[in-house]
Amino acid sequence: AGFEMEALAERQPARDIRSFFPGAATASTTARPPPPPGPAVGAGPSHQPRRQPHAASSGPVRSDGQPLAAAVRAGRLECLGIGTEDAAEIPADDADGADLPPPVPVDEAAAASWVYPTNMPVRPYQHSITKTALLHNTLVCLPTGMGKTLIAAAVMYNFSRWFPAGRCVFLAPTKPLVHQQVGAVRKSVGLPRELCAELTGQMAAEDRRRVWRFARFLFLTAQTFVNDLKTGVCPGEDVVCLVVDEAHKATSNHSYVQAARLLGRRSAGFRVLALSATPGSNAERMQEVVSNLRISRIEARDEQSVDVVGCLKSRQMDKVVVQPTAEYLAGRAAALEAYRALLRKLRESGVGVGDDPAKVRRYSLLTKQKELAAAPPAGMEQHHVYRAQAHLTVAMMVAQGVELASSHGCSSAIAHFRRDMEEWRLLRE
Repeated sequence: AGFEMEALAERQPARDIRSFFPGAATASTTARPPPPPGPAVGAGPSHQPRRQPHAASSGPVRSDGQPLAAAVRAGRLECLGIGTEDAAEIPADDADGADLPPPVPVDEAAAASWVYPTNMPVRPYQHSITKTALLHNTLVCLPTGMGKTLIAAAVMYNFSRWFPAGRCVFLAPTKPLVHQQVGAVRKSVGLPRELCAELTGQMAAEDRRRVWRFARFLFLTAQTFVNDLKTGVCPGEDVVCLVVDEAHKATSNHSYVQAARLLGRRSAGFRVLALSATPGSNAERMQEVVSNLRISRIEARDEQSVDVVGCLKSRQMDKVVVQPTAEYLAGRAAALEAYRALLRKLRESGVGVGDDPAKVRRYSLLTKQKELAAAPPAGMEQHHVYRAQAHLTVAMMVAQGVELASSHGCSSAIAHFRRDMEEWRLLRE
């Protein structure tokens, strides 16, 4: 891949999503000393403004004159989105200060500049977002097909230049997506095959440990990454860049959230780049993603954005409505009738969740099952509790089949039922 080279400037961090929008109130209501200039988050290097890439220098410095190495050492506090003055306010489970390893050494000559791939058309919005993502933990919100992967590839490539001993990790929610992104990232910036690795939970622990030792760019699911961090297979102290695909899933106790939390306890600092086409349906959900992934910048574009217009090919969309076949309607009706019978049994056993099988979702059944296990209804005998839980389990199986029939067709629903029936047969035996 061809590259162009630039020097980087600095910006200040922000945490509350209201601060991302003009005129919005900020989260802080008490005056505090501003955090020191430099990288807002992680171990990302900061650079003196307008430095020429090949200018003679004693090494990159921050705008306040602090050497880059000191900025990297402070990077772990800034990774939490706060300044060093606020260190006392770090939650106890995230403040293992004395136990943290030293930061990954930075190549100060390489860190004086950053490079951007020129082996494909340079789109202004991608170039601008990449520059922001190098200096800040950034949530990138772009519709599908607008080049989020290229931005991730450029960020990972630059962090591999700046931290030659570091590791760059790309997380995706499923194994097919992981496999897809390996090729897309390699193609974008011309990464050597021998430096990239795709990890799965099916690999032996020792094999994964060996891969972690030699690969520089690692692609895996979030759950595999969490498991490797917990077991020590992954050298978390070497991770300098964490890319999170489908980042809108980073809510509650999702494996993305666990990954960011565990890595924060094992690393002196790392950059987070979160990618999503649908970051959240409301401000509360977006705030949860921003907080869980330690985001300090949001970069959002759509096809009508000023720096996007003219970069994309025009598209014509035709809506095609496919009418369901008689066979499909008959199959779905049969599944709904079986589901209705299970809901009736649940109601008769004192665990009502609704009567309309078209409206009772699998999640509602799972929630009711958890409630029943935690606090059974007063007066319900234990064997009745077990029977209700068994009915809920079967109802969830049928509910998933109904959902598959609606979204993927009867063949997927039939395959699901056959698989579950085989599992039940094996359990009985």
